[in-house]
Amino acid sequence: MTPGPGQPASGPACGACGAAWPEGRTDFRAVCKGCGAWLHACRNCLHYDTGAHHECRAAAPAEYVPDKEKFNFCEEFKPNPVRRTGGTAPKSRADIEKLFPGLG
Repeated sequence: MTPGPGQPASGPACGACGAAWPEGRTDFRAVCKGCGAWLHACRNCLHYDTGAHHECRAAAPAEYVPDKEKFNFCEEFKPNPVRRTGGTAPKSRADIEKLFPGLG
């Protein structure tokens, strides 16, 4: 069973679908076998924090990465053991109304 968002995984998991990562070091261009999302991406990093400057809490200054879901070459990358999902904006008015009933 896959842990829910914000719950510890039994190891690093894909932030898009929750599939377990391959064992060992993750290559910069590795993709998830479950959904094809990039694994070495800010979204999957322990240092990723949307409230921080450049959305990164790494101790060493990291180069700004504009697309947090695309692979990057950051040397500070560490897989996050806590599963994150979501992160995409609602795609339609109907999606927004599901989140906030009675807006219309």
